[in-house]
Amino acid sequence: MDESSRYMRDLRLCRSKKYLFCSVIILVFYFTLQNIAVYAQQGNTIITARTGSIGVLSYSAQVTSSGLESGKYIDGYVKKMGTAKFIYPVGNGGYYRPFAADANGITGAYFFGSVDNSVNEIPGGPFPRSSKDVDIGSVSPTELWDINGSFSGKITLTWSPVSNVATLLSSSDLSKLMIVGWNGSKWTKIPATYDQVSILGGSSTTQNGSITTTSAFSPDNYSVYTLASAPGGPLPVTLVNFEVKAIERTSQLSWSTISEINSDRFEIERSDLGKSWTSIGSIFTKNINAATQNYSFSDREPLNGNNLYRLKMIDTDGTFAYSQIRQISFNNIFDITVYPNPATDKFYLSNVSQVGSKISLFEVGGKKMIENASFTTDGINVSALSAGSYIIRIDTNDGQQIVRKLLIAR
Repeated sequence: MDESSRYMRDLRLCRSKKYLFCSVIILVFYFTLQNIAVYAQQGNTIITARTGSIGVLSYSAQVTSSGLESGKYIDGYVKKMGTAKFIYPVGNGGYYRPFAADANGITGAYFFGSVDNSVNEIPGGPFPRSSKDVDIGSVSPTELWDINGSFSGKITLTWSPVSNVATLLSSSDLSKLMIVGWNGSKWTKIPATYDQVSILGGSSTTQNGSITTTSAFSPDNYSVYTLASAPGGPLPVTLVNFEVKAIERTSQLSWSTISEINSDRFEIERSDLGKSWTSIGSIFTKNINAATQNYSFSDREPLNGNNLYRLKMIDTDGTFAYSQIRQISFNNIFDITVYPNPATDKFYLSNVSQVGSKISLFEVGGKKMIENASFTTDGINVSALSAGSYIIRIDTNDGQQIVRKLLIAR
């Protein structure tokens, strides 16, 4: 039986059984598809095998349109020959989620489900969203595209309401949307911009739209692809303040939250110049959302000189965001001395700036005897105080708080 005879047979069978859009699919298969490994029809969907010996629907180079539309798609892998830009009519889980490519011989499929657990259907998984470059905010938790091909070209991904792009971005700012690819160990940003006019028609919004890579590359460079947001997207927790103070030779960090839904922990990171960061501690969140929650952390071994601090706020699913950066410096605090010690009438301080520094004096029990006295070269008069042990607190003009002991003798 030749090709034309098989087409007429299947078309008569299709009409007799009244399969929805069956005649359209048969027409597409016989006149635009060159080969197909495994397929079946279920409602408006053509299903091919996704694992093992996968089924591939292959379009010839002469085809410019798949002949399908939203609600009618290939649940499996599709291949297109030729270099004309082509919209691949793929979907999964009841969702039509096409992608586009313009390189020769590109093959791809769409997968709907948990990105973190996509291990059985796609070789190279799982693809944990927590493993990503620092220039990536949140990675989509629900969808993947497996796109393959050795020739270089641009690709376009689409989104629909099920993609929850507004939630991913925590805004309606589509400029923060990005395409990311799994490079074998982590998610990596692929330069792309959203399309003002979607490849599916109409303007791109947070409900429906498309995004296209800005440069050509080989799809084989990455295992799978998905959507992500730039840093500064939804925060795992809501910070209301974050402060750092220098107390003696210690950096004292404090912060408060008013929302901790699904949050896991804070990692405290430190840097000298802000180019590379080191984790110096971790504190688990309380996951209480009824009131303000307060946290603190002491860095007892800060760097000599400049210290930058930030909080890495990590959610239970591994997504994270950073706080603002706070800065403090430790300069020559080991050289600050009190003299004479014991003192009788006055005491002096060495290596403390006279501009803006304030001196307070306390009894050992905590009673304040001198408050915020201005530091001068004339020293601090203690002739009216009783003999005994005292604590000096120095609030320097650069934000440090330093403590020294003083003995007054009579």
